Amino acid sequence: MRLATWRGSRTSRLSANTVCLSPFSAQPTSQPSDGAPRSAFPPRLPEIIQRFRALHPQARLTLSELTSLEQVQALKERRIDVSFGRVRVEDLAIQRSVLLEEPLLAVLPATHRLAARPRVALEDLAAETLALFPKDERPGFGDHILSLLHDRGLTPGGLVEVHDLHTALILVASGEAACLAPEAAALFSHPGDRKSVV
Repeated sequence: MRLATWRGSRTSRLSANTVCLSPFSAQPTSQPSDGAPRSAFPPRLPEIIQRFRALHPQARLTLSELTSLEQVQALKERRIDVSFGRVRVEDLAIQRSVLLEEPLLAVLPATHRLAARPRVALEDLAAETLALFPKDERPGFGDHILSLLHDRGLTPGGLVEVHDLHTALILVASGEAACLAPEAAALFSHPGDRKSVV
C-alpha cells in the first residue's frame, strides 16, 4: 500500500483528534478513566497519558477501549472522565476541544497508478473502490470520509465497509480497494501497501 497525506483546508480536515471532557478534578486519590477509539488510536495518546501521570503521580488511570458513541454515553454517565477520538461530538453536556489535526492519508495498493506519488488529490481517488471503517459504528470515521467526498461533489467508484483499519489495510494490500485513513495508519504496515498524503 502507498500512504499519502492530504492537507485540505482547516474545515475539510475531518481527521481531527479531539478530547471530550466530563467534569473532573484530578485529586491524588482520584482514579480518572478515559476512553480511546478501538482502531487507529490517536498517535499522541501515549504521550498525553505519560504527561498526565507525571503531573498526577498519585492518580491511577484506567484506559477503556470504546467506540465513539460508547465514549459519549460513558461521559454522560460519568463512567469515564475524558474521551479521545476523531468523530465530532455535538452534545451540550460534553465539552469538546481539538488537540491536533492529523493529515488524512491515502492508502493504496503498491501497484496502483498513484502509489509512487508523495501526495494524492482527493479527486484522483474519487473513482476508486474505498474501504470504509468502522462498519458497525454510526456515525463513524467512514461517515466523515463520505461527507468529505460529498462536500466536494465526489462519489466513490464503490464502497466496502469493514470493521476496522486493519481489515481495510489488508484489502488495500491485496489490491481490492483504496482507503482514506488517519495519519495513525502510518504506524501499521502490510506488505503490498503504500501510504501517501492526500
